[in-house]
Formats: sequence, C-alpha cells, structure tokens
Amino acid sequence: MPRLHIGERIGHDRKRDVLAIAGRSDSAAPQRPSRVDWPPVPDLFDVITYFRARGDSFTLIASIGFWVGDDPRKALTARGLKLWYEAELDRRAAAKAAIR
Repeated sequence: MPRLHIGERIGHDRKRDVLAIAGRSDSAAPQRPSRVDWPPVPDLFDVITYFRARGDSFTLIASIGFWVGDDPRKALTARGLKLWYEAELDRRAAAKAAIR
C-alpha cells in the first residue's frame, strides 16, 4: 500500500473536488464588492458618535478635518461640528419617534 501524504485519502482525488466546488454557482464563497464600494465610507454621524463615545471633545474631533457637502476646503469648526451633530441627533430622534 502506498504511503499517504498530508491531506490525501485513499480513492479520493482532491483536484476533482476543488474543480467541482469552484464550478458551482451556488457556492458559499462570498461575493467581493466592486472597487467602487471599497473601502466602505462610514456615515459622518456614526464616526462622530464613535469619537464622542470614547470621550473625545468636539475640538479634538474637528481637528481631524470633517466637512459637510462637496467642498473639502471648508472643514467644520468645533462649534459647527457640534451644531451639526446635535441637529442630526434631533432629526434622527424625530424620525425614529415617527416610526413608532
């Protein structure tokens, strides 16, 4: 009887299994996102909430350089960021209350 190598079984052809699985359209392999979707861009509200949960001040968060709209040259100040965040928090709370 020939000696088996790691990963081999008697009467079993591994190459055939790999090809059979790769050819199936219903395989469990996850679909890769297109290059346009990568890397995922988080919502600004979620990013600010993350930093606030860590205990960071609006001044420290604003120093990263966030902006709203299409003009990245107009970064939000700490006060502007706080006003935007509180308005967005109120808007989301009102939308959530309207659903209930």
